[in-house]
Amino acid sequence: MGNHPREQQARPVQHAQDLLAKLIDRLVDDPQTLSQQLLERYRDIPSVVTAFAAGKFPSPDMVPRCVAEYFGLIADTVCCPDYIEPTDTAYVTSPDALSIMLKRDMLDLEIEVFRVIFLNGSNAILSDQVMWTGTVNSVQTHPREVMKQAILVGATAIVLAHNHPSSSAYPSATDLSITRNIVVACAAIDVEVHDHMIIARDGAFSMRSAGLLTRMKDGGLFW
Repeated sequence: MGNHPREQQARPVQHAQDLLAKLIDRLVDDPQTLSQQLLERYRDIPSVVTAFAAGKFPSPDMVPRCVAEYFGLIADTVCCPDYIEPTDTAYVTSPDALSIMLKRDMLDLEIEVFRVIFLNGSNAILSDQVMWTGTVNSVQTHPREVMKQAILVGATAIVLAHNHPSSSAYPSATDLSITRNIVVACAAIDVEVHDHMIIARDGAFSMRSAGLLTRMKDGGLFW
């Protein structure tokens, strides 16, 4: 049934390392080595930025203070709506920016939280709501409530997000079933589900990037 989602989700490691090295090229003597170490520790570039923004960076012997401050500044710039748009309206500008924002808000939560970001046609955030909270490893969701809120705020698209406090970001069968139900329900009112992102210690899983949302819309198997 095609490539496994883990394979589809994996990014070219060398490309990420080269990009990270360019970011810190003028800050350290050996940017390639430091980039490799950071990616081995944090998995991807958004996770690197999020960790530094939260003050969870390695010892000064590994990472100079100037690098820590640099990544903190990047996180503040990406996540602060004042830098995204010179009005009170925030926008979802890219998948990486969205991932950084969600990790910043959800990475340290001790229970599962289900969040829905409601967007207009320009990807402006109309409403960002924590709609349900659950236990350590589960949360109950209700597609009709998502539909209701989408209609109330006039959304044309939504982003779903929830966290896995004590496990990997890889989706469970329940996660997939819930997502499919919401995708089908929202299609009935012409609301697009842009993504469902799962946040966990080992990174973020994007159902859109893994090709799962397309399969759900087409009524096909997950894998």
